[in-house]
Amino acid sequence: MTPLRLRMIDAMVLRGFAARTQETYLIAVGQMARYHHCSPELSSD
Repeated sequence: MTPLRLRMIDAMVLRGFAARTQETYLIAVGQMARYHHCSPELSSD
């Protein structure tokens, strides 16, 4: 698991996001990265 993904999961857990919300957000970030052909860390969207 990448450091960015771990940070994102940690932040969502800290804020009390439901498991399904976490899963949905991670999927959305992955889809955005694939669409833009770059890492989410490099995206300015």
